Order: sequence, then C-alpha cells, then structure tokens
Amino acid sequence: MAASLRPTVAFINVGHTYAHLFMLLYPTVVLALEGEWGLGYAELLPLGVAGYFLFGIGSLPAGWLADRWSSARLIVMFFLGTGAASVLTGLAPGPWTLALGLTLIGLFASIYHPVAIAWLVGADARPGRALGINGIFGAAGISGAALMAGFLADLINWRAAFIVPGVVCLVTGAWFALRLIAGKVVMERHSYRQTRAQPSADEARRGLFMLLGAILFTGLIFQMMSVVMPKLFQARLGDVIGTGALAAGALVSVVYAISGFGQYVGGILADRYDERWIYPVSYGVQVLSLAAALVTQNIWLVAIVAFSVTLQTGTATVENCLIARYTPAAWRATVYGMKFVLALGLSSLGVPLVALIYGASGSFDGVFWALIACAAIAMAVGLALPRTAGSAPAPALQPAE
Repeated sequence: MAASLRPTVAFINVGHTYAHLFMLLYPTVVLALEGEWGLGYAELLPLGVAGYFLFGIGSLPAGWLADRWSSARLIVMFFLGTGAASVLTGLAPGPWTLALGLTLIGLFASIYHPVAIAWLVGADARPGRALGINGIFGAAGISGAALMAGFLADLINWRAAFIVPGVVCLVTGAWFALRLIAGKVVMERHSYRQTRAQPSADEARRGLFMLLGAILFTGLIFQMMSVVMPKLFQARLGDVIGTGALAAGALVSVVYAISGFGQYVGGILADRYDERWIYPVSYGVQVLSLAAALVTQNIWLVAIVAFSVTLQTGTATVENCLIARYTPAAWRATVYGMKFVLALGLSSLGVPLVALIYGASGSFDGVFWALIACAAIAMAVGLALPRTAGSAPAPALQPAE
C-alpha cells in the first residue's frame, strides 16, 4: 500500500471500530435499563429496531452517493452525525426519545460500510489482507461496545455509555475534516484484483444475485448473535458470573476480541484461495458450532460462541471479496449498499425475532434453531455459486472519488 494512503486507511479503520461500537452499545445498556420507565427486557430491546433497520437500509443511498459525489465528505458526515446522535441518545428523557436517538445513530452509522469498504478493496493489491485488518478494527468496536457500555453503565449510569463515546467520535470527525481540507487524506477508488481472471458478465450477474440472497441470512446470524449474547451469558452462566451488566459485557468483549483474528485469517485465505469455496465450507462448520451452543449450559458456552462468531466475522471478509469480484468499480459502493441493506437492514428483523422467541419461551433454544437454519441456507447458496471464470482480467476502470 502506498505511504500516501496510510493516513486515510487509519481513519477508515478507526471508523469501522466506531460503526460497530455505536450500534452495539444498546444491547448491553438495556441490561442496566431494565426497570427504567417501568419496562422490561422484552419491551426495551425493540426500541433499537428502527436504528438497526436504518443501519442497513441507509447503506443504499450512501453507496449511491459515494459513486456519484464524494466518499471523503460522506465519511465526515458519518463521524460527526454518529457522534452527535449518540450524545442526544444519552440525554433522552424517556423511551420514545431514546428510540429516536438510537434511530439517528443507525442512520448516520449506515454511511460507513458501503463507502469505506468500496474504497478499501481497491486501495491495496492484497484486498483480502486490507479487509482483514479493517475487520479486526470492526471486531474491536464490537467487543469494546459491550465492555464500554457495561463499565460506564455500572460505574456512572446508562447515559454515560452513550455520551462519552459520542464526544470522542465528534472529535475524530473534526480531525478527519481538518486533514481532508489540508489534503492529507485522499479517497480515490481503483479496480479490484487486476491480476486475477474475472468472471463473465453472466457469471457476475448470477453470482451477485445468489450472494445477495445468502447475505440476508448471514446478516440475520450477525444481528441475532450480537443482541442475544449479553442476555444469553447472563441467563445461562449467571451462577458463575453473576447477573450484572459488566460481567456479561466483559464476556461478550472476550468473544469479539477473539473473533477479530478470524477477520485477518479470512482475508489471508481470500488472497490465496478461491473465495467461492471458502464461503460454503465456513458456513458448514458454522452449523455444527451453533448446534453445539444450543445444548451447552456451562462455561464452555463462551468458547463455543467465540468460535462461532469467529467463523462469522472471518467469512464476512471473504463475502466482501466475493462482492468485489462480481462488481465493476464504478458501481461498487452502490452494490455494497445493496449488501448492507440486506445484511444490516432487513436482517434487523432478527432483533424483534429474538425478543419474540425469548418472550414466548423464556429461553434461547428457539433462537439457536433459527441461527442453524440461516447458516445451512448460506452454505447451500455458497455451494451453488458459479465456479468457472473468464480467461483474462477485466480492463482497468478510471478511479472514482
């Protein structure tokens, strides 16, 4: 990677941490909110649904704008908007204003993925490695969210869990904007893997259509596991870790800290081997790990869930490489927007689904059966992806800002 791109990559990687951190503060904060305003877990959790929905749905217009306007300016909007929305959430006087703040967080955070990932896959000759490193930063945000939220909620109150990181994000956005004005950060987009044979137009259309179908189900796995983990550990391991938000949040942080290595390994594998085989094999193993989690009621549950989440996050890197393989550079951000509409928007239906299943049964067994079904569908689609490819690389396209 050129030295001139490193400052930009640094901001992009930190942005990935923020995008996931802010979206996952609430599943842990909700543990401290139980009883507040006379509401329980099953009633409080759905207050974040609109935010999770917009986190995905907002990706499509963000990607469309990145292909036609300015990726760098959109990243400024991401930092400043997400930070301000988090501060407002921490100041919410009641459940409806809390829901509004969470919705705004989702809206501004939705800018990150289609804009940043579309730029990053063309910024390095080894896109899998670049995405893997970026994924480690994302995993840090996911793991840090539970730990930070639990720590601030237990030490101060639930409001601090939104206000403190919100102020940090605002400062980062101001810094990025100043560096952009000074010409120290630049975001130009280039074509993907010119050294590899490219799929034919028909294969690209079929492969992309099939992959987007699978992404709805892989997104459900991510959303459901993300929101269920704090309560799952509290419910099944309460005799060992206690019932406080900090202990459950700490275990979630451990899980996602471990999973960050999966991002890097997935990226390295995608640079060395055919992504179209890595994808279904990973989800086949995922089925087995989720089945093991279903029946585990002791401390081994943490290790099994950590393995499952590591598979999920590692395969996300492979998934992003597959999308770039099937998409021309000029439309890349728009297509990533379509991906995240499914992976983070429509799949947000997993949040009320978790609340519905848990509210009806008082356990998470039904949730795990739903997760197993999603992983099996993703495996089947991966096995059906087109396996042939053209004999020559596609011509390079002009960079797009």
